[in-house]
Amino acid sequence: EEDEDEYAVALGGGGGPGAGAGTDWHPAAPPMCGVVSLVVCRDALVSGSDDARIKVWDTLSWTCRRVLDAKNGIWTMRVMRGGFELVSGSVDGTLRVWDTETWECTHTLTHHKSNQSGVCALATLEGKLVSSGDKQILVWGPDWSLERALEAKGVWSLCTLKSRLVSGDLNGQIKVWD
Repeated sequence: EEDEDEYAVALGGGGGPGAGAGTDWHPAAPPMCGVVSLVVCRDALVSGSDDARIKVWDTLSWTCRRVLDAKNGIWTMRVMRGGFELVSGSVDGTLRVWDTETWECTHTLTHHKSNQSGVCALATLEGKLVSSGDKQILVWGPDWSLERALEAKGVWSLCTLKSRLVSGDLNGQIKVWD
C-alpha cells in the first residue's frame, strides 16, 4: 500500500485527462479530500483539508513534515504573531491556535456555536484575530479572550483595509465596519 502523502503535492503540469492551463495532474494520485485552505508559515506551506488534517510541507523537498489533527474539517487558516502561531477555523465553529515551533495546539476557542456555518473566514485587525461564523463576527484579544461580537449574517470573507474591518456576505454585500 502506498503512502497517501506521497501524492498530496502534485508537481508539474504534465498532460493527462483534464489537464489544462493552470491545472496540475498526477496520473497515479489517489482520490483525496479537498484542500480548502493554504498559508505560508515561516519556511513551510501549510494545507488545511476538509478531512480535519493540517499538513505542514517542506517547500524544498515537497515532503510532508507533520500532520496535525484538527478534530473537524478545516475551512480557513491564518498565520499570526510573526509566523509563530497558526489559527485554524473548522466546520464545527472551533478555532484552534497552533504553536508553529512545536506544532502543538495551545488554545481552543469555541464561541462560534453553530455547526451550520462553522468558521468561514479569518483576518487580523491591529494584531487581533477576527473570525466569522454563526451569524457573528468575533474579535479576539491578545490572550485569546473574546473582546467583541458583531451581528453579521452569512459572512464568508474578511479582510482589513486601512485599520478597518471589511466583510463580504452571501447576499453579495460588502460592509466596512467601524
